[in-house]
Amino acid sequence: MENLGLGPLLLLGVLSAAASAAAGRAVARTWRAPLTLVFYAVLLGLVVEFLSFALFGASLMGLSGAAFAFGWTLLCALIAFRVTRARQMVVQYGFTRTPEA
Repeated sequence: MENLGLGPLLLLGVLSAAASAAAGRAVARTWRAPLTLVFYAVLLGLVVEFLSFALFGASLMGLSGAAFAFGWTLLCALIAFRVTRARQMVVQYGFTRTPEA
C-alpha cells in the first residue's frame, strides 16, 4: 500500500472500515469474545492488500502495508464491537445513569 495514491488509499480505507465495523457488530451481537476479531482483522487485512494489488497495482504483501491494513481493520472492528456490546448491555440489563443527589 506504500505506492498508492490518496484516492485509492481513501477508497480502500473506507471500504475496509465498513467491512470491519460490520464484523465487529456481528461478533458483538452473537456474544462472542473480542479475541475473535483478530482472526477477522487478519482476513480483512489480507483482502485489502489483495485489492490494492489487483485494482491499483500496489506491491503485494508488503510488510508495512499489511501491518497497516491489519491495524486499521482491527481498530475499526474493536470500536464497532465496543459500541454494540455497550448497547446490548444497556438493553439487556437496564443500566441507566442515576441522577446525582
